[in-house]
Amino acid sequence: MRGEAWLGAARRLRNVLTMTFGTAIGGGLLLDGRIHAGSHRGAGEIGVWRLAPPPSAGDWPTIEEIAAPSRIVRRFGRGLDQLIAASLTDPVAQAATNEIFEPIGRAIANARLLLDLDAAVLFGGVTAVGEPFRLAVERAFLRACPPNYRHGLLIKLSMLGTFAGALGAAALWRDEASL
Repeated sequence: MRGEAWLGAARRLRNVLTMTFGTAIGGGLLLDGRIHAGSHRGAGEIGVWRLAPPPSAGDWPTIEEIAAPSRIVRRFGRGLDQLIAASLTDPVAQAATNEIFEPIGRAIANARLLLDLDAAVLFGGVTAVGEPFRLAVERAFLRACPPNYRHGLLIKLSMLGTFAGALGAAALWRDEASL
């Protein structure tokens, strides 16, 4: 989050949700131009939100249980990049990608409604798929968000990629050194 706010896709923005797609799904918040950690340092942990309908039995699924890249291969037998490519012609792959992206779109829509965000910045290994990934997230957001509240939300891919963590640490050092 810090790296993207300093030098990346969230630069010059005031209210941003970041979503990390790795082994799990994580998040962070930039509110009024400042990193917002929350009272217990858990603000933005979007991956543990429960937005899917509760099952008839068992635990209520989290977003990361439905859409985390590490779980997609186990659930669908192929990676997200393969599912996205196949979804253009294969109805089964299209249904799978809808199942994966719908809770992500709902999460971003709900965060937008709660916080009046400028942007959602997506990063992590699976975002190497690039524009097809970003478009799938954007389409899911547009389906989930009421039309009067969609205006102006940017859904962006990380500009820093694998360097985001290192640049975030440098930004933290810079911020603490200036105190």
